[in-house]
Amino acid sequence: MSGIRWAAHGLLAGSATAFIGLSLWPQPPVWGLALRAMAEAATVGALADWFAVTALFRRPLGLPIPHTALLPRNKARIGKRLGGFVSEKFLDPETLARRVTGADVPTRLADLLTRADVRAGLSRAVDGLLGEAEIALQGSSVKAGAKAEIQRLLDGIDLAPLARDGLFTFLHEGHYLPLLDRVAAWGEAQLIAERPRIEAFLRDRVVAYLADKLDSGVTRLLGIDPTSLADGAIARRVGDALAEAILADATARLAQLRTPGSELAQQVHATLLQQAHRVTEGPDWAATFAGLKRHLLAPERFDPAFDGLWAQAITAVTAARPRLQAGLLTIIDTQIGRLRTDEALRAAVTAQAEALVRGMIAEARPLAADHIAATVTGWDDAAVTAELERAVGRDLQFIRINGTIVGGVAGLALFLIDRYWLG
Repeated sequence: MSGIRWAAHGLLAGSATAFIGLSLWPQPPVWGLALRAMAEAATVGALADWFAVTALFRRPLGLPIPHTALLPRNKARIGKRLGGFVSEKFLDPETLARRVTGADVPTRLADLLTRADVRAGLSRAVDGLLGEAEIALQGSSVKAGAKAEIQRLLDGIDLAPLARDGLFTFLHEGHYLPLLDRVAAWGEAQLIAERPRIEAFLRDRVVAYLADKLDSGVTRLLGIDPTSLADGAIARRVGDALAEAILADATARLAQLRTPGSELAQQVHATLLQQAHRVTEGPDWAATFAGLKRHLLAPERFDPAFDGLWAQAITAVTAARPRLQAGLLTIIDTQIGRLRTDEALRAAVTAQAEALVRGMIAEARPLAADHIAATVTGWDDAAVTAELERAVGRDLQFIRINGTIVGGVAGLALFLIDRYWLG
C-alpha cells in the first residue's frame, strides 16, 4: 500500500476518532462543538469519497451494492469505446496520409536503398530467386507442365489467318521490293553475260529462216546450198539488230521493275495481290497450314526442338545470374538518383505511399477497434483493477484526502452559520 493511501486512511481514521471522542464529551464548550461538527463532516466526506473511489474498482467491503465495481463490470463497453476512440482519433486515413507527405518518403526510400546491407540483401535475393528458377527448370514436372501448356497454346493457334495477314502485310508494305530488285539485277547481269550467246542464237535463227525462204526448185536444180546463200553480212546485221533490240527492251523492263512507282512495278504489285487473294481464299490454304501445324507438333519433331530450347533456357538463366545481379545494382543506383532529383518520380512515389497508407488504414481501423475491444474485454478483473490503480490510484487517494479536508471545512462553516447567524 502506497504512502498516499495510508495518508487517506489515516485522515479517515483520525476524523472518525475525533468525532467519537468529542461526542463522548458531556458538555463541551463552543469550540469543542465546532471541532465535533468539523470531525463529523470530515468523516462523512472521507467515507463518501472512499466509497466512490473503491466503487470504481471493486465492491466496497465485498458487499453486492448496485453500481459498484464499475470498471471491471464495464470493461467490455470501455474497450469498445476505447477502440472506437483510437480508431477515429488516431487512425484517420487523411491525417496519416498528410503525415506521409511531410515525411519525404522518396528521400527515405533512397537512403534505405543506399544502405550496404539492403543492397547486399537484394543481390542475395535475386541470386536465390535465379537459383530457384534454375532448379525448377531442371525439374521434370516443371518441364512437362511447360511442354504441355506450350503444345496446348500452339494447337489452339489457327495458322491460316495469321499467314494470310502476314502475306498481305508483306505485299502492302512493299517488303518484297528488295527481293524483286535483286531478281531484276540478277536478270540484268545474266543478259550481259549471255549477250554473245543470244546474238549467236539469233544469227543462226535468221540464217535458218532465210535459208528456208531461199530453198526452192531453182536452188536445188542448180545445186546451190541455201544456207551458204543466207549466211552473210545481211544475216549477221539482222541478227545483231534483233539481239540489240531484244536486249535493250529486256534491260529497260528490268530497270522499270527496279523503279518504285513505275507502270511495270505497279503491274507486278497488282498481280502479286491478285495471286495472293486467289491462293489464300481457296480451300487448300487452310488445309495446308493445318497440315503444317500437325507436322510441326508431331512428337518426332516437336519433342527434340522443345528439349533443345529448354536446355538453352537453363543455360541462359545460369549465365545471366551475375549479369542480373550487377544490372540490379545499376538500376538501383539509377533509381536512387532519380528519387532524389526527379520531381515527377518523387511526386509519384509520394502519391503511391499516400494511397497505400489510406488503403491500409481504412482496412485496419475496424480491425484495430475490434482488437482493442476484445483485448480489454479479455483482461482479468483483478489485473484490470491493479493496472488502473497503479495508473491513477495516487490521484484518487488525493481525492479522498481532499474530500476529508473539504468535508471538515464545510462542517465547521455550517456549524458557525447555524450558531451565529441562523441561531
